Amino acid sequence: MKNLLAICVAVLMLSACGNRNGKEIGKPVTLPEPTEKQSVVYETDTIRIVSDNDLKLLVQPKFSGMTGFETISNENEYLSFEKVVGNSLIASSRTGVLRTLTVYSLDNGEKQFETSHYNGGIEPDGDGKGFTFKVLSANYTIRWNETAGAWENEDNIPEMYRSEDLETAKSDFASDLFDGLSIGLYIEKHFDIASGEVKDTGFFYWKYVE
Repeated sequence: MKNLLAICVAVLMLSACGNRNGKEIGKPVTLPEPTEKQSVVYETDTIRIVSDNDLKLLVQPKFSGMTGFETISNENEYLSFEKVVGNSLIASSRTGVLRTLTVYSLDNGEKQFETSHYNGGIEPDGDGKGFTFKVLSANYTIRWNETAGAWENEDNIPEMYRSEDLETAKSDFASDLFDGLSIGLYIEKHFDIASGEVKDTGFFYWKYVE
């Protein structure tokens, strides 16, 4: 009878604790209700991510053995939730079309990767081990010079990026050219979460720079 009682107590104790990827993560905790300026942008059985007035992202664990953290935007910038891929939180900041992309570990809030000139297009790998994204190449942007009647910086474009897509982008603006109009090279890159390695995928395109 005592052995049976001990087994029942052990089962009750285990059921009161959470489990994540085979690891015990403590007892459930009660999370606060979001305020009027907060919104839940992501939620699972173990964590909740809340946007606080587009200025903070709050990672709130639902179990006592997990670590919560928050990310804060720089002054006069918005901070946006992008995605969760694997065990990483992806966020972007700034106010314009081109933003800063930052990746954080959901285990401890450690910054895993950051890059500027991010232009969207996040696509997670099927296995959740990484993702692709697109950035504007700051080095390879051509600009229309109205006085000279020519595109500046075109001679600096490497042969590998001189595609039909570039000629199409130029011809699309042939009747609407103005001084300073810029066409930029957008490159797709891949981030591997485990290794932290970033590589070009080989895919790229040209389009108007806003």
